[in-house]
Amino acid sequence: MGRYSVTWSRDAENLLAKIWMAAANSNAVARAQHRIDRLLTADPAGNGREASEGLRRIVVPPLAAFYEIDSMTKRVLVTAVGEIREHGG
Repeated sequence: MGRYSVTWSRDAENLLAKIWMAAANSNAVARAQHRIDRLLTADPAGNGREASEGLRRIVVPPLAAFYEIDSMTKRVLVTAVGEIREHGG
């Protein structure tokens, strides 16, 4: 299968930075981002779900990231990221 190269768009990087700076636990955000990178490098199709045609979503709390896969060049582009808020109850 081979490994994929993962790149975050400038917009996704900016969103991630805002989430990280506002987070109560910035270490959890950093760990989630690194795990997303590892999972997408290993198997981007198997480690996410289709969000819409050509766009997939992966959730690693506290983050959810949207990405595109180029199977021909073995590249993944993370296009957006958001924070998943856990609800207590």
